[in-house]
Amino acid sequence: MTRIDYYWVGFSALVVAIIAFQIPYLNLGHFWDEAWVYAPAIRDMSFYGPSILPDAIDLSLGRGHPLLFQALGGVWAQVFGISNVSLHSYALFISLSLLIVVFVGVRRQFGPGAALLASFLIGSQAMFLAQSAMLYPEMFMGLGLIIAVLGYIDERKWQYLIGMILAIYAKESALVFLFAFTLWDVLRLILIKDRKWRDLWVNGILVLVFLSHPTLTYLYHGWFFNPEHTGYILDDPLEFKFKLRMVFRTYFEDTGRLYLFYPALAATAFFIGLKKKYWNVLLLFIGFAAYKILEWKWVVKEPYTFFTLMLVFAMLPYVFWYILKKKASSRYLSKNQNLFGLGYLIILGFILFSALNFFTPRYLLATVILGLFLVSIAVWNVFKVDVKLKLVISVALVVWTVYSTATIRTVSEVNVGLYDDLRIQQSMVDWLIENEARETTFCASFVTTWYLSNYRSGYIPKGSEFLQGHGVNCSDSCDSELLILTNTGIECHTQFFDSLLQSSLYETVFDSSMRQSRAVVFKRMNN
Repeated sequence: MTRIDYYWVGFSALVVAIIAFQIPYLNLGHFWDEAWVYAPAIRDMSFYGPSILPDAIDLSLGRGHPLLFQALGGVWAQVFGISNVSLHSYALFISLSLLIVVFVGVRRQFGPGAALLASFLIGSQAMFLAQSAMLYPEMFMGLGLIIAVLGYIDERKWQYLIGMILAIYAKESALVFLFAFTLWDVLRLILIKDRKWRDLWVNGILVLVFLSHPTLTYLYHGWFFNPEHTGYILDDPLEFKFKLRMVFRTYFEDTGRLYLFYPALAATAFFIGLKKKYWNVLLLFIGFAAYKILEWKWVVKEPYTFFTLMLVFAMLPYVFWYILKKKASSRYLSKNQNLFGLGYLIILGFILFSALNFFTPRYLLATVILGLFLVSIAVWNVFKVDVKLKLVISVALVVWTVYSTATIRTVSEVNVGLYDDLRIQQSMVDWLIENEARETTFCASFVTTWYLSNYRSGYIPKGSEFLQGHGVNCSDSCDSELLILTNTGIECHTQFFDSLLQSSLYETVFDSSMRQSRAVVFKRMNN
């Protein structure tokens, strides 16, 4: 009699649940950058032919990024078509592939309990679920990162190489991952002496892989990185200090993650193998002090003193572990030590990178996935508690994640409030197509104008585009026949909606809302 593998049953149930959740939304249009950059880019890739060369699509769609994600999407679209269902399914395929890699890889290296918990924490996380069917390269970059991490920990250089190539050609911000891997290798070489210089040949290849894209971009466009993007790099220490706090809080606290990450960090610091427990307690205090200073609860006014303290606090866990580990004579790292040392560098590096550059929360997806991965390994392989208690902790973490995902629904691409907005936007567009002529002039926000004027955004059939849109913000004046207001991307307060509803200049011809999403069409009165 064949024995049932309940871990595979549980994982399969998770995959089925994610697919079932996404099915009702696959035919809807796209959201913000997805609508005006990535979905049109993939549709153009399908039409003109998939390619990763910098001139494969118009620069306004390529944005100077590596184009592997878009090129593979173009191949998918040539096989399955360019419908919304097809393109969202392409993104969903990547997301489910990532979950499969997590489950199989973690189970083989760290055990089935850690594998199932990692899969459920990632699969039920709001940021993952919201982007699981969105055409953004961050999920693809996350897939590459997890493949690379699992390959690195298992000493499979070919797997590490493949994963990093996928990440690098998904988005140039994967340079942070490559830097973290290389720095960790150098630290192992110098301190642990379980590496030799010749072992870094893979990193050398990856440096060349990374340089290939900016080199080609320079040959085609005359610059290495898009000047529009590099222009956002911060050079003001005070602004960087403010942004660092914002990125940190977004990563560790949004959508309930503070009840996952902070307890896991504290428990790991307590259970990590140091010679004496009072060193673990001191490590906990250092983490607490770093948090207080970072959050400006303990005020350090001089910015360079602040940055120096943050750097010292960030590096002290490595110093503690190296000097005070129980088996100080060991030349070889355990998989846990290797994973957490590397993961810490990757997450820390990406938070710093995000604070220095233009930032939007979805950029953190790959490292949020890695962080949840580390939480799962910590529970099952670091926490020195009974197995039954590990099961209780695992269930509690998953239940909390599901609850947070279900209840926190802002108009955002990092939680499931996204789907409320997509429905509202589509119902508004359908009403306009049915009731207004294509030549009708209208005022709307940039993204709504794009939804109505470009079929590649996924909202209107080709040939039904509205032709005379004028971009406005909520409070701008409008001389067109229609004024269209939504709270997608710009915050139109209820009071402003209500003031227009009472205005003698307009009559309300369409008004639809769902939770925090709303779309209203006002028609100018004939005075």
